[in-house]
Amino acid sequence: MWGRDEEESNEQGKKKRKKRYIDIIEYVPVYPGNKVLFRHFVESRLGAPWVMVRDSLYEHGYTIFEVNAYRNRLLDEFWELCREHGLKGQI
Repeated sequence: MWGRDEEESNEQGKKKRKKRYIDIIEYVPVYPGNKVLFRHFVESRLGAPWVMVRDSLYEHGYTIFEVNAYRNRLLDEFWELCREHGLKGQI
């Protein structure tokens, strides 16, 4: 999961910790190059990956059109977050 540190060796052979992301904006990690991922946005907003959310909505009787409309609203929020903070979104 994101937020963990990776170990990387330096010239002396000692292990050095390196962060995978450079910042967190509204609980979404920002990677080098101001890149944010839609899947992390969904997980931070809903607490689960999109596949699980989608399947749960189908199990509760929502139609394909309703689920698609919900995903489109999430995408709109994601692109708005990217515009507000000058980030590059990736789906």
